[in-house]
Amino acid sequence: MPEFALIQMILRPADIGTSRITDLAIGTGALGDVLYSTTRFDGQIDSWDIAGNTLAPRDSDGFAIGPIAGNQPTLAFWDGQLLSGGGVSGGLTLRDLHANGTLGTASTLGGTNSFAGPLVQPVVTTLLGGNTSLHAGISNDSGIVQVIMDPAGTVISTTTISDKGRTAADQITAMATSIIDGVTFIFTASAADLGISAWQVRDAGNLTARETLRPETGLWVSSPTAIEAINVDGQDYVVMASAGSGSLTVISTGSVGELAVVDHVIDDRNTRFDGVTALATTVHQGQTWVFAGGSDDGITAFQVLNGGRLLARAHIADTTTMTLANISALAARSNGTSIDIFAASATDPGLTRLSLSIHANDDVIIDPHGANTLSGGAGADVFVMAADGQTDTISDFTQGEDTLDLSDWNGLRSINQLYFTALTGGIQITYGDEILILRSANGTDIAASGFVETDLIAPARIPQIITAGTSGPITDVPDLPDRPELGEPTPDPIEPTPTNEIYGTRDPDTLTGSDDNDLIYGMGGNDRLYGGAGADLLFGGQGNDLLRGGSGHDFLFGGAGRDDGWQSLTTAFTSTNADTLEGDAGNDELYGQAGDDRLDGGSGNDLLTGGGGRDTFVFRSGQDRATDFNPITDRIALDDALWTGSLTASQIVDRFATDTGADTLLDFGSGNSLRLDDFDDLDLLAGQIDIF
Repeated sequence: MPEFALIQMILRPADIGTSRITDLAIGTGALGDVLYSTTRFDGQIDSWDIAGNTLAPRDSDGFAIGPIAGNQPTLAFWDGQLLSGGGVSGGLTLRDLHANGTLGTASTLGGTNSFAGPLVQPVVTTLLGGNTSLHAGISNDSGIVQVIMDPAGTVISTTTISDKGRTAADQITAMATSIIDGVTFIFTASAADLGISAWQVRDAGNLTARETLRPETGLWVSSPTAIEAINVDGQDYVVMASAGSGSLTVISTGSVGELAVVDHVIDDRNTRFDGVTALATTVHQGQTWVFAGGSDDGITAFQVLNGGRLLARAHIADTTTMTLANISALAARSNGTSIDIFAASATDPGLTRLSLSIHANDDVIIDPHGANTLSGGAGADVFVMAADGQTDTISDFTQGEDTLDLSDWNGLRSINQLYFTALTGGIQITYGDEILILRSANGTDIAASGFVETDLIAPARIPQIITAGTSGPITDVPDLPDRPELGEPTPDPIEPTPTNEIYGTRDPDTLTGSDDNDLIYGMGGNDRLYGGAGADLLFGGQGNDLLRGGSGHDFLFGGAGRDDGWQSLTTAFTSTNADTLEGDAGNDELYGQAGDDRLDGGSGNDLLTGGGGRDTFVFRSGQDRATDFNPITDRIALDDALWTGSLTASQIVDRFATDTGADTLLDFGSGNSLRLDDFDDLDLLAGQIDIF
């Protein structure tokens, strides 16, 4: 399988006393590649020698414009020069780049010091006739700055393109550019609008807004931070990173600016891109790769398959010999035999160079729909299995070397949801109507106990078409009394439309779904959303909302504001405030993110992730997992119906808690258990338990 390796970490004495690197860019000159870095405005621009396995300082220069406290300058290339943004009132700086990697004279780009704030994320495009257009966002303001320059670098015109409300151009956090079938586009991501827009660059440099994706059109993200344009097998895409949802989204892009989400993956405890703030892409031996990092103190490498599917291939965690804590910037290139990755940290001074080696026999085998027999041959292979309700066979599986990607099996989030049946010379894996038979390459038996979660399940993937999953092995659970509703509904509920899409208004609404699969979007106001039966998608939007999915397998997204609610099989995201997330029947996933959250999965087998803040994990019944319980800040609330008699917290730990080695299991019998991932100190547990 692909493997990361540390090549070098460099730390200069001067780096300790200046702010951290905010952007990295690789430029190609007459003498080869050069890495450029920029810090905040108390620091400098640096160039780095990266020939062979080298990482060595080449040249440095201070900023020509500034300082601005808190601003994060970014880099772009323009006609052989290095462009840095972030100056006072939109000032931009150009530097000549010499063939040996040294920095030439810095000059202020005239005519750009008249905007409302520093310019961020600049992108440069070449226009018909030789002119150049520069487009950038305005820090903490709305709109897109447009600068048109002639071939000599003289500014011809400047203007600000306003956000029309239907575009994602308010407080732009990321931009990218791509040429699709000869047409130039730029793409803008907005944290305020929770969206992405495609803009066509006209021959004279003016922009025409094309399509915008937002939550109500299938873009389920929070706090977008980065965009990169890629091409896979002739199809163009953009990859969007979103820190708030800890997610990567692949969006197909068309020649008239059409946008469509094709894949969406979420960080889990096995990956290293939660709070993702930086992306880097490269093409290596015909394969497109994406590297992502953020607050998770490490990097995850993804291979992008045909159709835009992200396949996690390798991960690396920070150590004291690297600068991978709170990743602030990434750059990557193929050197022909491996991939070079350069990483900087928002908290650690210095710069790290890594290598990703991809072995020739490590294949990715994609299961086409239908009943198939697959073979990988020698090497550490990945088998990507389709959700088709058919019986598939892998004829030469090597346990401990080969892995499976079962993330298309809808709702599968835990190895405990799978049935394993021993076979002579292999094993059968069953999940609902999906059957996979593994035959070992050497004819020996395959043991279910030999699998770990990362052998079978890729990062959590949100399907674009919501269908019911399966719970896997289930046990009877006691009936629980109905809980009272929270508050009173507004007087006039809005009924479902015939298409089962329900949209609220800017005012407080009560939106109630049908027994079918509904899409309910609250928009503005303090809304109450009830999904009813069926596999529903609920999105609260702005405001302090209550979301309840009902009895189906639902997706619930709080949006901005203080949100309450939640249900079901696949995914719930809250805002950064103090939220209450409630499941019900079904297998739920509740994600609290930042803030002091209360996560209550209800009955069923639930996955609970509190995120930052002081969280409370509520357990009533089923087989639940708390992925990030922190005994210093978090609480466990247990229903006293789980046992008979009156017990103290210490007695509960003594009677029901077991240290499994890496985790703690609270097993109450009758199929009711709560697993605390990565927590094994039973002495701390009793003090964090509440009983209700």
